[in-house]
Amino acid sequence: MTVYWESLAPMDIRYRAFVHLVDPDGARWGQHDDDPACRLLTTDMRPGQFSSRQFRLPIAPATPPGTYAVMLGVYHPDTFERLNIWDNLAGESPGNSVILGEVKVE
Repeated sequence: MTVYWESLAPMDIRYRAFVHLVDPDGARWGQHDDDPACRLLTTDMRPGQFSSRQFRLPIAPATPPGTYAVMLGVYHPDTFERLNIWDNLAGESPGNSVILGEVKVE
């Protein structure tokens, strides 16, 4: 999947992004962590700058059949604390991750 980013302000921390495949109980069955922007650290991004990153989500071979959520978030690499997501359309934060969609494993 490709995720698009826009920097709204200068950042002094090299944040990391994650994509997780999780079951209804929250157990993780796949994961890809990386810098949010391709070939560009968050500390190098300037306000108004756009970038993207492709995330490949490997699925663990032992994953049982079922429907799984694909989650996206950003975290501080030293503390692993997740940043809150902001929804401009709703004018509020839905929390520290967002569900991008679902995947059915057979």
